[in-house]
Amino acid sequence: MEIALGSLRLPKPENVFVNSTNMKHMLQWNPISPDGHINGSISYSVQFQGEFERIHLENTWRKIFECTNITVNQCNVTVDIASDVEYDLKVQAHLGIMTSEWAFINKLFSRQDTILTTPTLTVKVSENQLRVKVAEVEKNIEAHIYYWKDIADPQVNNVTIDQTKNPYNLDIEKGVTYCFQAQTYIFKYNKSSPRSKPVCKLVKNPTPYEILITVTIVLLLGTAIIMVFLVLTWKRCQWIKSSLFPKISIPSVSSFDDFPPNGMKRVDKSNEDYDLVQVFTQSELLLNGYPARDSMPVQTGPLKIEEKTNHSTGQDSRSSNCVVSGNASQWPDSMEILCCKAYQSQAVSI
Repeated sequence: MEIALGSLRLPKPENVFVNSTNMKHMLQWNPISPDGHINGSISYSVQFQGEFERIHLENTWRKIFECTNITVNQCNVTVDIASDVEYDLKVQAHLGIMTSEWAFINKLFSRQDTILTTPTLTVKVSENQLRVKVAEVEKNIEAHIYYWKDIADPQVNNVTIDQTKNPYNLDIEKGVTYCFQAQTYIFKYNKSSPRSKPVCKLVKNPTPYEILITVTIVLLLGTAIIMVFLVLTWKRCQWIKSSLFPKISIPSVSSFDDFPPNGMKRVDKSNEDYDLVQVFTQSELLLNGYPARDSMPVQTGPLKIEEKTNHSTGQDSRSSNCVVSGNASQWPDSMEILCCKAYQSQAVSI
């Protein structure tokens, strides 16, 4: 299989076929083996043609962009083969400006020819359930799961799952061994796979340590829930109480201990300044040389008090005499008080 340099042609790929298992379609071919005339990396491009392209589009071909200038010798065409019609596929080799002729599959391919392989079954224990998963369950593939208890006369149960129910959860009993088998199928093609080998799983009884931990966790959670409930109930009661019976603040009152036993606080008045007042009748005023009330001048302005300092006592002393005239029995209408300041030359009628 020589390269014709003048025609710039590579040898075409050989043994082109579609390997389809479990609705996954892979186009494969034998890679071109390098020899003395081939130097460099060879790439490949793939195109397909469906029934629509053959009949309605005059045998046109469509590129598979994910499989253009690839360096591996296979291409996933699952997305492009999207219906149950027959497809034709071809592949071409490239090296620089050199290309090969197109290499075709031996016969048209239909995805109904896919092969269902023996399913892969996994079983895991999850708390009080067994999780059963079938790896081959896809969009168009469903599975039958057969399960039974590993006892002398088991009863085989059957459940059907699709992509939305995979994995399947099964409620179980503690201390029992369960066995499982799976079988995939495509209903519209009436096609099924062989059954898988049985997978058995023992569901162990909980150990005393696990029981103790479980009981402790349950008690702690129960206690926490009760405490939260009590706190919320107490706060609710306090809120209702404060709403119905609002708290009234009492004004602050000085302690009665501050008052003396007789109820009055004694004040030292020994150093208090005061004026000397003498009460006279009208006749006594005349005998003492004071003029009659009508002839006494009256000072209407404020008295000016002249303060004299007693240097021996350190206190202010004021010299004043007040005289009250009138009949004491007729007080206060016919009696008047005359205050005479020793340092002033006139008396003031008050």
